[in-house]
Amino acid sequence: MQKSNETNTACGPSSTHGSGAAGSATPRKPTTTDATDRVAPVLHIHQLHWAWPGAAGPLLALRDWRLGPGLHLLRGAPGSGTSTLLRLLAGQLPLDGRSQISAPAQAGGHWQALVHHWDPDQQQHDALPARALLPLPANAPPSQQRACAELIEGFALAPHLDKPLHMLSTGTRRKVLLSAALLSPRPVLLLDEPCAALDWRSIRVLWHALAVRSRLPGQLVLLGTHQPIEELPPWRWAGVHTLQAARIDSSVPPERGG
Repeated sequence: MQKSNETNTACGPSSTHGSGAAGSATPRKPTTTDATDRVAPVLHIHQLHWAWPGAAGPLLALRDWRLGPGLHLLRGAPGSGTSTLLRLLAGQLPLDGRSQISAPAQAGGHWQALVHHWDPDQQQHDALPARALLPLPANAPPSQQRACAELIEGFALAPHLDKPLHMLSTGTRRKVLLSAALLSPRPVLLLDEPCAALDWRSIRVLWHALAVRSRLPGQLVLLGTHQPIEELPPWRWAGVHTLQAARIDSSVPPERGG
């Protein structure tokens, strides 16, 4: 990976941003956990029902869904409701009166305050330079500073740090927002099709960062995609959750060689 000679301060001290969750250690795959583990799940979704106005039936009807720490895959065919489910978990769509979402492992913490939803279409930061989304607090440990620097180098963001987001290409803009999400201090990270518009080099950078983040204690990453699991990098998922006919089928598949 070619080093950049440009000095950047995007990962420098800041008093306005939380500490990052990614690190720079050599990635190892997360320990497999039972997708139906009943001990202190990071998120517990109970009786979640959702239907579009005028629809003949529900898009989502989840009776009891528990997500423990680690990297989870949420998959479904286009139109199955995976993106809608991620938006519901992020608090971007209203829940009906029966739906309950809680964070049993976080005593006293409201679940919405624990979630970072990566939304490549959000526009509220479009006028800001890219570096404004990436600073870390003054007390961030060296591993988090290195994680930020590695994302900037791996995604080749250094030449774009002083450009406002609205001037960036679609791919570069997605990389900036992905970097901000991967450095978020919130323990629940929701990603919807994060590999879209990325080249293979950038996809490898993304999976390295996901490996590091998802093996930290209490971290939950839920990755939504329409891709077949065979097209994704070999991984020991904490859980694979298939959304079909409004319901979730959860399993922990064996690790594929790669």
